[in-house]
Amino acid sequence: MPKSPLGEALTYLLNQLTPLERFLEDGRLWLDNNLSENALRHQVVGRKNWLFAGSDEGADWNATFVTMIASCRLHGPGAPGLPARPFLPAAGLAQKPGL
Repeated sequence: MPKSPLGEALTYLLNQLTPLERFLEDGRLWLDNNLSENALRHQVVGRKNWLFAGSDEGADWNATFVTMIASCRLHGPGAPGLPARPFLPAAGLAQKPGL
C-alpha cells in the first residue's frame, strides 16, 4: 500500500477487518471502548493520591477495594457473583462494628 493518507486508511481497515466483522455480526458488541476508558479514568485521577499507600500490603488492599468499587459501579452492588460483604472476613474487618 502506498504511504498516502488513503493508503494508510486502507491498511488500517484491513488490519481491523476481523474486529469489524465481529461487530457487524453481533449487535451486542460496542464499537468503542468508552466504558473501559471511563472506568480507568478514576485510577488516573487518583494515582497521585495513592502514591503513598504506606506499605505493599496497603497498596494491595487499595487495589482490591478499588476493583470491587469499579465492578459495583459497572454491574450494581447486588450483582450476581459479587459477595454481599466482600473481603471483610479475610481482612479481619467482619467483626468491626458498623461494617
